[in-house]
Amino acid sequence: MPKKTIKETSQSIGKAIARSTHQIESTGKKAQNAVDTVSKKAKNILSHIGQSKKNTPPPVCPFKINKGNSLEGQIGETAGVVYEYLLKNKTVPTSKLVNAIMRKKHTKANVHAAMGWLMREAKLDFTEDGTMIKLR
Repeated sequence: MPKKTIKETSQSIGKAIARSTHQIESTGKKAQNAVDTVSKKAKNILSHIGQSKKNTPPPVCPFKINKGNSLEGQIGETAGVVYEYLLKNKTVPTSKLVNAIMRKKHTKANVHAAMGWLMREAKLDFTEDGTMIKLR
């Protein structure tokens, strides 16, 4: 293999640098295009989220709030109704209990909160799968 002169060597190095610089610039442009595309898509998604929030009705309180009685008082009252129901009916399906108490003008949220209250006071037992409930 013949030896290259300094001039030839420097020319081949220059060409290699020019090629790598071009590849770096090309890769940089591709990366910038990808960033721009993702940015546009993100802005589009965020604008749709903002529009859907404007059309969303305000949240509704799941608890029944009566005048003259605090929420805690109402849940306590519902807990008393649940307790009385279980005294009369012993072990019942959880869904049947909820439906029976709701017929007595208590909301589902109040009934579930009342069951949690009684559970916290260690007054209830559930089956392992949670389908049946009874007093301890």
